Amino acid sequence: MVRATLELTPVAPIPGLPTDPVRLGARAVLADLGAKSPVESRVVGVDTLASGTFSTVDIEIVRLMQQLWLGTSSRPTALVLSVSPELEAASFSRLVFHSTRATDPAVRPRLRVSYLRSFPFENP
Repeated sequence: MVRATLELTPVAPIPGLPTDPVRLGARAVLADLGAKSPVESRVVGVDTLASGTFSTVDIEIVRLMQQLWLGTSSRPTALVLSVSPELEAASFSRLVFHSTRATDPAVRPRLRVSYLRSFPFENP
């Protein structure tokens, strides 16, 4: 796997101040315990969004997908999206994205995976 991109479409333009960009981070959920679920300390993917943005948000999550597909012992079960912790209470932005249940399939979240096939010389 070479690349894995999570594509999210905002419901409305991202509100906020023009000089106050928002950092959206993605972290892996280690165990599903409801609202108190533990998450990884390191950020898997991050994207900086300007206020007024209405275009699709792309987050690279190739490290998370490699963990899922390579079958490590501590496989993440879900993904948490959050505003960067140092800006969480200091920003006017509020991010709202379309759901997988959206009536229009064009605005639903998508996962685009790019991969390369193995070369013939790897299999004698």
